[in-house]
Amino acid sequence: MFSFRKKKSPDASQAEQIAMSALMKLMAENDILEIELLLDGNVLNIGVSSDHDRRRKPEFFEKRYYIGDTEYPSPAAFFQAFAQRSVQTIQNVLRIDGVAPEHYRFDR
Repeated sequence: MFSFRKKKSPDASQAEQIAMSALMKLMAENDILEIELLLDGNVLNIGVSSDHDRRRKPEFFEKRYYIGDTEYPSPAAFFQAFAQRSVQTIQNVLRIDGVAPEHYRFDR
């Protein structure tokens, strides 16, 4: 018989506090990136996505910023929508592209 363990809810002790300005810079520098935040006790995915075609130059195009399932065409539109969810300048980051922030190298 198999037993399944319930996945533990993340808490702030599992997160690294990172300035929103550093996260915005990281998203601006990447074409595809997912960041998992802990916001009000819930996991919120933010990031950027792009279409890709090796035959094009540049290969990545139509970059979009997103919060959950909602896409935004520009960093400004993204930031305005995000500010409605959180006015904090420091965010609790659980993962960046699936790894703990401490293992992800970028300017903090």
